[in-house]
Amino acid sequence: MSRRNTITNASSRRVRPTTSRIRAAITSIFGPSNIDGSRCADLYAGTGSVGIEFLSRNAAHVDFVESSRRRASQLQIELGRLHFSSRSVVHRADVIKWLKRTQPLRYDLLFADPPYEDTDLKELVNTVANSGLLAQPTATFILEHSSRIEPPKPSGTTLQYSRTRAYGDSALSIYHHTFQSEH
Repeated sequence: MSRRNTITNASSRRVRPTTSRIRAAITSIFGPSNIDGSRCADLYAGTGSVGIEFLSRNAAHVDFVESSRRRASQLQIELGRLHFSSRSVVHRADVIKWLKRTQPLRYDLLFADPPYEDTDLKELVNTVANSGLLAQPTATFILEHSSRIEPPKPSGTTLQYSRTRAYGDSALSIYHHTFQSEH
């Protein structure tokens, strides 16, 4: 097994659920009226706490993307227990690969909480930016990451960095979809 696979497999066993403080900040950033009736994705879902929060605030649909078979299975069970199965799908997949092949789905809200230690955030942001998944003029992408690092800025895309808010060791970087005019 390569060193990269060893690191990825070791870190994939650790789950760092998004805290209630961060979930409250996320719902505040999106706003209740933007969540209600929206199509959302919870990338690197883990326990699915953010996507479940979206569903509890009347999101029309949430796609959860989680690479761990065990966590994806547990999440599917939890969604059934909460009666959210009809408005959600759990995809067991690598997030970057899923983003590159998941078209023509379109999302109003995307949230990603990747493992802090071993995720190339620049690649993630640029993949989201170039995926075409944010097709609404008001679409928003929020990236949770370590507050000790600068958020990546997308280059040459229709995704624009807006701001970062720090919450202790975590930070939320906010990106908005923008339409570029053709010249």
